[in-house]
Formats: sequence, structure tokens, C-alpha cells
Amino acid sequence: MLARASNPSIVRLSRQCANLFALRFCARFRLGWHRGPAARRAREHWPGVFDDPFRKVLMDPRVANSLNAASRRIIAAMLALTAMLATTPAPAATVDVKVMTFNIRFDNASIGNRLNPNGWVTLGQTYGDRRLRVYDVIQTFAPDLLGTQEGLPNQIADLQGTLAGYGFYGQGRNGGSVGEHSGIFYNATRFTPLAQGDFWLSATPTVPGTTFTGGGSDTGNPRMATWMKLYDHQSLQTYFVLNTHWSLDTQARNQSAALIRAQIDQLAGGLPLIVMGDFNATLGSSALQTLTGATAAGFKLTDAYRAVYPTASSQEATYHNFTGSTAGSSIDHVFSSPGVFTATGAQIVRTSYPGGYYPSDHYPVTATLRIAVVPEPSAWLLAGLGAAIAIAGGRLRRRPARERRRRNSV
Repeated sequence: MLARASNPSIVRLSRQCANLFALRFCARFRLGWHRGPAARRAREHWPGVFDDPFRKVLMDPRVANSLNAASRRIIAAMLALTAMLATTPAPAATVDVKVMTFNIRFDNASIGNRLNPNGWVTLGQTYGDRRLRVYDVIQTFAPDLLGTQEGLPNQIADLQGTLAGYGFYGQGRNGGSVGEHSGIFYNATRFTPLAQGDFWLSATPTVPGTTFTGGGSDTGNPRMATWMKLYDHQSLQTYFVLNTHWSLDTQARNQSAALIRAQIDQLAGGLPLIVMGDFNATLGSSALQTLTGATAAGFKLTDAYRAVYPTASSQEATYHNFTGSTAGSSIDHVFSSPGVFTATGAQIVRTSYPGGYYPSDHYPVTATLRIAVVPEPSAWLLAGLGAAIAIAGGRLRRRPARERRRRNSV
């Protein structure tokens, strides 16, 4: 296999030249490739590689008229230069994706909670706002991806105003900005969103405010899932990321697991998966056995915490009701695609603050997921593509002139 050029500027130059000739060729001969499904797929896998950084140049007739004559000389020089630089194979590279799922506990805005140390805003009491503890825990871990549950619109706005450098997508469980969110925060420098959406955990998943009734024990709380397709500029891969908050009802959770698998099959398109949330279910439950594929055909999911700590403990509780208790099993999880992601770290974050106060009634759960970097098209490949297109374009452009000379000589 040909190596990638080690000089980033040469890779960028070859990429831009190949792109320039490809777009010019397609536009001149009206092939439409740069607007077709192949181009859309290429842009999804390699955003930036098929950008049009020279659109203004292409619009300049002086440049357009002189480009074909010089194209082969430019490509020949570029090929020679990249051949000199592409002499050593690039080492296999990996990057880490830091993920956190965090049920931040909804803001009960009653006066009692405003004067309560576990209130989101506490009217200047000495124990401070709970939201400050939430900010601190999140910023200390600095996740690349953060899934929050139970956040009301004012809480989401507070987080957006405090977490600099993050983008956000999500809507309330009653539709629009109404109700609790199961939203996704993402490092906006690292990730580019390509698609996003929501569905409700119900028999009518496109209808806001609906839920599976299950056995009837939790019918008053709509449940939903929020998803995004995010392109990672470090791994050069696109992920399907989903955040959810499940029902307290066992039957409804089983129905939710089956629905989410069906939705992922429909929406993800085979992309690497990161699924997180407050599932109100332990790993041995039938619902999570279904979700992870242990009892279902198709894709599989691995729990990051269990991958790092294979032996279960009796002190893995993630819901503690502001008490700091650790006894029990986790109901908050980060899952990912095995064979694509490798969990290298995981933690149930039990940070407490002076006075014995906590950020939420749930402990946040973190995971560090390692993934291989997918190489961009090599400098050789892009330069060769550019050369082939330039030469083919030149031949096609000259053909009418030869035909005219042939007709005139008859």
C-alpha cells in the first residue's frame, strides 16, 4: 500500500488540486457527480476532502481558460513531489473519545427547593447552587460527548451558557422546548453534526409527548431518545450517537429497547454506535439484554464500565437520591460498538462537595472510548485522480476541434 505523505501541507495541496480538477471536469461536461449520491456519501465520510475551496477561482474565466493548458504540468510536478515525500508508511493511529452520561435532576422551581441545598438555584444560600456542582463535575472530566437527562429548558440554557465550546441538540419530551430534555452536547471544535433527530418511546414514535404505557406504572412521563450523526475530525469517522431516558415500568423498558434497536437499524446506516442514558435498568435486565444484542440478532453493544471492570460489584449504584450511597447496581450506562471502540477507562463519578452535597441524585458515568483513525485518501490517490481527470478533460475538450478539422478537409 502506498504511504501517505508525511507533510500535511502537501496532502492538503494534492487534495485541493484533485478536487479542483474533479469539480471543473464534472461541471464542464455536466456529469453532475459533485451533486449526486456518491458525492454525498464521500462528504459524509470525509467532510472537507470534497469541499470546493476554489469556487471563486473557478468562476474567473481567465483562470478557467488557462487551467487546462497548465494542468498536466502542475499535476506532474505535484506527483513527483509527493512521490519524494511519501516514503515511509504512516503508523497506525488511535484517538480517544471521552463520553459522559449525566441525569442532572430536573429543576423543581418551588420555593421549598429554592431554599433546599439540592435545588438547582438556591437564592444565595451558603451551600451554593446545585448547578455550580453540575458545571464543576462536567468541566473536570471535559467530555467530548455529553448526554444529559431530565434537563428543563432553563437548565439546558444554563449549561449552554457555561460550557464554552460545546454545541447542543435536543428537544423537550413534550415537543419543542417543553419539558425535560435528553439532549446531546458535543465538542464543537472536534465534531461536525451531519444529521440529528428525536423519537418518542411509544407506539407512535414521531408524536411528541407519547410513551409506552407498559404495565401502567409510569404512564404520566413521556419518554424519548435524541440522536445525532457526528463527524469526528480526529478519527476521521462518523458516529451515530443516541441519548435516552427510559421508563420506570419494566414492560415499557422492554418495548423501548426493541424500538431503539429498530430505529438504529433504520437511521444509523452501519455507523459506529455510542448509546448512553438513564435506562432505569441494570445490565442483567431483559431490556438491556435486548438493547445490547445479547438476545437479539444484529448489531451488538458493549457496556464501557463492565468492559473496564469485568467483575461486577455490589457497590456500583448510580442512583443515590442525594445520599451518597454506593450500594446497588448501575442504571446509567455508556454503550458502544465492540470491535470499533475499545473502552480504556470508565468511572462512576461520586464527587461530593462541602457539607456532603452532590450535583444530582444520580452519579454521572464516564467512559473513554478508543478508536482507530481512518486514513484520508492518500496524497498519491488524490494526485492520481486529479491527473486522470485533467488528462481526460483535456482529451474530451480537444475532440471537437479535431472533428472540425476533419470535416473541413473533406
